[in-house]
Amino acid sequence: MEALKAIGIEPKLFIAQAINFALLLLVLYKFLYKPVLKVLEDRSKKVEKSLKQCKEIEEKVETTGKEREEIILKAKKEASNIIKEARESGEQVKSSMIELAKNEANGIILDAKQEIIEEKELMLEELKEETADIVSKALQSIIKDDTSRLDNILIGEAVNELDKGEVDNA
Repeated sequence: MEALKAIGIEPKLFIAQAINFALLLLVLYKFLYKPVLKVLEDRSKKVEKSLKQCKEIEEKVETTGKEREEIILKAKKEASNIIKEARESGEQVKSSMIELAKNEANGIILDAKQEIIEEKELMLEELKEETADIVSKALQSIIKDDTSRLDNILIGEAVNELDKGEVDNA
């Protein structure tokens, strides 16, 4: 101890300073070091939690991106199928409308032909009657006699002969 006094250190003071230093360390450890360690630990946990959430969000974004791409591809396929079906349906409607128009046109043509035939027959009948009248009047003026029943029959046969000739020529 004397050696300590020789260099200018008081042993009582040294012990008191050592006790003060120990008390200071104890107070600092309890009131400063522990709370700082706790804050650092909490901050470290928050950082880890944030990193974990960030990874989860990245995974969700990646999964969502893949799902979005799948949904887009599915929607494109559905749109393509709808367009294809619409085209096919349009072609079917077009074909059926063309067929219907052809059938209507054929019906109109057949009706017109039938009407023409009926009018032709009617005109031929009128022509026969007029021819019979003209022949009858011509014979009456030539013979100046009333035609008998036999003459009317002969005139009718002659008109029929003429009619057969016209039908064969037509």
